[in-house]
Amino acid sequence: MEGTLVPEEAVLKAGDVTEVVYKYTVSLDKDDKEILEPLNLVVECTNKAIDNNEALGDFFNVTITPDSTTIQNSSVEVTVKVTLNAPTTKAEYDQIAGKPLSFTLNFTASKQE
Repeated sequence: MEGTLVPEEAVLKAGDVTEVVYKYTVSLDKDDKEILEPLNLVVECTNKAIDNNEALGDFFNVTITPDSTTIQNSSVEVTVKVTLNAPTTKAEYDQIAGKPLSFTLNFTASKQE
């Protein structure tokens, strides 16, 4: 990541960013055989935490686009945008300022019903 993630409402300083964007190219491991029908692809974010504290996970947002689509024999691009919510008190600020964010992305392909 380039820069320090800060809330959109913050006064920006050199090196501050208001969002971090990750792009993933998702494809199925097909073992050189064509998949005969489209599958549902669902992307979910779990285990959000700040400084390994899941109780602080609500202080940031993870937006996944698209969070569900179909996938078959070609790849799909998934964009993940991370933003930080503004703390409302000094105590909240002290808990999250400069601390590492973590989360898990789960990619699941399943047969359409």
